[in-house]
Amino acid sequence: VILEIDPRLVDLFSRSLPGVTVVPEETPANTKIQKAAPDVQAPIIELVGYRGSGSRNGESKPAYLKPDRSNAAALKAKYLAEAPGQPLVGLSWGSPKATSVRQKSIAAECWAPVLRTPGVTFVNLQYGEARQELNELASQYGTTLLDDPTVDPAGALSPVADQCAALDLVITVSNTTAHISGAIGQETW
Repeated sequence: VILEIDPRLVDLFSRSLPGVTVVPEETPANTKIQKAAPDVQAPIIELVGYRGSGSRNGESKPAYLKPDRSNAAALKAKYLAEAPGQPLVGLSWGSPKATSVRQKSIAAECWAPVLRTPGVTFVNLQYGEARQELNELASQYGTTLLDDPTVDPAGALSPVADQCAALDLVITVSNTTAHISGAIGQETW
């Protein structure tokens, strides 16, 4: 089985699917796929039906993507060093996709009451340029999110999975963060 996928997902899927050759999607088509002369090709979305979707009787599906547990532990330790003993809750409030921004985004300032929850450290999971919104939250509402510049959600997604795994909870709109967090089995609202 050869899985051709967005280059940002290669590391995460390679770790998660042993025995599957995971290659980056390329234009023109990846040479490994051309040389393999596949018997069958299918878009990944068609494979979802074989796995099933949703949950039954309140039971959640098992995680099918695997974060790097040692990197997740290192991130958790780093965050807890800044906020000892506090629950770590990740927050992502928008989709940078132009076609979805209005349907899938909530203005950052709408989260101000949530961000004032005492005894909780919130971690920025928002991808794209969020510096202005983070600064506005801090200056206008006195709320801050722990921001980790070593994790770039616009880049490779394996570190994003590791970051989600380092947290106690992820709260997000319907965007990549929701899908990655749910796929690793993280508690996600």
